[in-house]
Formats: sequence, C-alpha cells, structure tokens
Amino acid sequence: NGVFTGFDIVIGNPPYLRVQGIKNHNPLYADELVKKYKAATGSYDLYAMFAERGLQIISHKGIVNYIMPVKWTNAAFGKGLRTVVSEKKAAYKIINFGEYQVFDASTYTGLQWFIPNSPYLYYYELDRNILSNQELKEYLNSLSETAATKIDAEELHAGQWTLTAGKLSSLIAEMRKQPRCVKDIFDKIFQGIATSKDDVYFLY
Repeated sequence: NGVFTGFDIVIGNPPYLRVQGIKNHNPLYADELVKKYKAATGSYDLYAMFAERGLQIISHKGIVNYIMPVKWTNAAFGKGLRTVVSEKKAAYKIINFGEYQVFDASTYTGLQWFIPNSPYLYYYELDRNILSNQELKEYLNSLSETAATKIDAEELHAGQWTLTAGKLSSLIAEMRKQPRCVKDIFDKIFQGIATSKDDVYFLY
C-alpha cells in the first residue's frame, strides 16, 4: 500500500574502499557520504555506510548479515558506525576470521549480524590455522552458542570495542573489575603523528 515497513533480511558483501580511494575518483561523492551517514567518520571505509544503510532499510525485527572487515569495531574511523550500532543495540553476532583471508587478498574479514534491540553480542574468533574455505566451512559448522564470548549490549558504545575470545576474554573481564584505568592516572595519552598517506607505507 505504499507504506514501507522494511526488509526482513539484508545479506551482502559490501565494497571495501577507503575514503582516500573514493576521493581520488569522486571527491564530491566522498563529501556527500559525510553529509548523509553517521558512519562516515575519520578515514572511513565505504562498507561502514552499507552497514548503516542496511540498518535503515530493515524492519524492526529485520536482520543485516554481511561479510566485511571487523576493523570498524576498534579503529578510530569506526566511531561513527559504532555509534549507529550501539544506539540501535544492533550488534548481534560477529565471527572474526582473524588472519585467514577468504578473498585471497589483504582483507581481514568476518561474518557479522546486526539485529535491532539485541541484548547481547555473541563474538567468535577463529582459533586455528586453516588453509581453505572448505576448512572454514567446517569450522563454522562446528560453532555453538556456548563457545561465544557473550557481551552485554550496554558495554558497546561509540568508543573502541575490546573483542576477545577464549581465555583472553576471561582475563579482560577480570581487568575490567579494577576500579582504576590508565586514563584515570594520566592527563593525556596520544599516539603522536599519524598519516593516512598510503604511499608512505606501501613500497613497490
């Protein structure tokens, strides 16, 4: 009847393209993304916009399921997408493939599910060396909910997320019980000069 209620599910492999690449081809489009999307913060990557857009077009019970980099969860540029996801409490499940490159390229990805009003994020991290997508399939089929690190949605905010699995997650949980953090002791903590100029890092 012309009343949009949203899709039940959005599945995809969004494009991975950093803002520098977008500006090289179409600087006006790069500026337009910043105006239209909260996820376009810092040296953003195009896949973050697709994640936000997916959440915009699903129903209140819908699911967004992408294979895309996990870097947005702890990188500075991911603050915008973390804000969007945390506001909707939409982080439901992440399966981080770690160093295994599904697409035979220098892209570190994972399967990610976003569902509005999810009380917990279930986080998995590849715990073995695998050599093929067939082995990856076997790993995925072996996963159970009890093997996940269960993170309360209230702990996920615009700041960097610390996602860990296995014994490390227990250690991090103990550290979080401590009353004082480094930021409580030092007035200023900073990285120093950083550049987004890729040519400085890539040697041909």
